[in-house]
Amino acid sequence: MTTSTSATSRQVLRAAAVAASAAVALAGCAQQTTTSQATAPAAATSGTTDGSAGATTSPTTPPAGTTSSAGSTGPAAEQSGSPAPVDATTAGAATPAGPDVAARTVASVSGAALPVYFLGRDGTQVREGGGAPTPRLRLFREFVPTPRPGSTAQRAETAANVAMREAGSRGYLNVWGERTVTDVHVGASTIEVTLDGPTRAVDGATARIGTASVVWTVTAVTGKNLPVRFRSPDGRVLGPLPTSKTYARSSGVAQTGELAAVWIDSPGAGAALKAGPVVATGQACAFEGTVAYSLTRAGKAVRSGHTTASVGCPTRGTWRLDLGRLGAGSYQLQVWAPSPADGQRDLGRATRTFTVR
Repeated sequence: MTTSTSATSRQVLRAAAVAASAAVALAGCAQQTTTSQATAPAAATSGTTDGSAGATTSPTTPPAGTTSSAGSTGPAAEQSGSPAPVDATTAGAATPAGPDVAARTVASVSGAALPVYFLGRDGTQVREGGGAPTPRLRLFREFVPTPRPGSTAQRAETAANVAMREAGSRGYLNVWGERTVTDVHVGASTIEVTLDGPTRAVDGATARIGTASVVWTVTAVTGKNLPVRFRSPDGRVLGPLPTSKTYARSSGVAQTGELAAVWIDSPGAGAALKAGPVVATGQACAFEGTVAYSLTRAGKAVRSGHTTASVGCPTRGTWRLDLGRLGAGSYQLQVWAPSPADGQRDLGRATRTFTVR
């Protein structure tokens, strides 16, 4: 004899699943700061090593004094048929839920594109301390070409300065002012980042996510998910954050307090593509892996719809969109994670403009 679940039972189970996933997603999205821990090295699941796409993080006991990059105490490439650069840090071991692509490090096809985590607004509003709603800040990763190959430490220094100094010119937020990175040293247990220039006065929440942008960037480029220690003449990193503590990537669900719910890897920012089939790729932490998108040209809708990431939130997954054959013109792609509550609101979105020649 076989048994089957009744319609009523299925509805009950479905409602419970939705409620559980929504609780995880909304809890993470409501956080501006979360506790994170240093993670143990592990092999990435894709054959390359880079910082954010393919391995999961597994928390370990952090060193004393370690602070999460989110702040709580505790530990453009043109489509050409070649694979996109991979960001795959050696951070953590795989879990039954599947590979967490936000845990990986640096490498690229040419060796000239570096993973950089920019600070930006993700299109949603949050209330901090019961105040008025304000734009939520999260990290968006992009692969940035660099003419300076150099050593691993030199590449990390270059990428960190891009994250800090070039954010504004790339459509993101520069919360560092004139601050610069003058040196990166990769040790056995920590990565040391030396800062110079005036320390900008920003609030604690902004300082924590701003610091996270540099932490994620240097650990991605070096391929080592180690705590980061900052050095500065005035003893401060950014805003009120002191150099007396170390700062580490968040892991697991806590990553939702730092990383944008969705971002676009390809096409790269400002990419100029040849006319023909266009494929977009990226990452998302979305309910049941559902990712919505719209493509416009000169403000007019070209196509829209949904795709499914490789795994659902709270694990980050990869997504892919076949946008079809596109004629010459300027296009804007928007991708977002629909709310599990009603599907109408979104839990964060990313926008990318590119041209087809």
